[in-house]
Amino acid sequence: MPQDASLHSAAPLRIAVVDDEAALLRVLQRALALRGHQVDTFESGSLFLSAWQQERSYDVILLDICMPGLSGIEVFDTLSAEPSPHPRVVIISGWDCTGRLHELLRDQRVDFLQKPFRMDAMLSMIQNTAP
Repeated sequence: MPQDASLHSAAPLRIAVVDDEAALLRVLQRALALRGHQVDTFESGSLFLSAWQQERSYDVILLDICMPGLSGIEVFDTLSAEPSPHPRVVIISGWDCTGRLHELLRDQRVDFLQKPFRMDAMLSMIQNTAP
């Protein structure tokens, strides 16, 4: 089936999606890839940070806050402690399990998308947060 050119982003991005919901990872990976983005998915914060140590080349990170093991806040704190440049982060969460969401959102590199979210809202935010 031919792909509609309007689905593709003007500038393909390298995107990491970090969430413990496997179904959401699949949906986001497919939706973003259909728009020409390169997408890597991670089921935990620790898996993402392991990959990040090897290759720090993401333009945008979609990051859930509430995950078993390392929370999204802990992942963000680890990223922030490293030298620049820092990627844009879009927090995707249904609720704040850490109590630090409001503090985190003061950071100019962070945007927030409340779950459940509309796909077009997420795609728009990705384009607007890109470097």
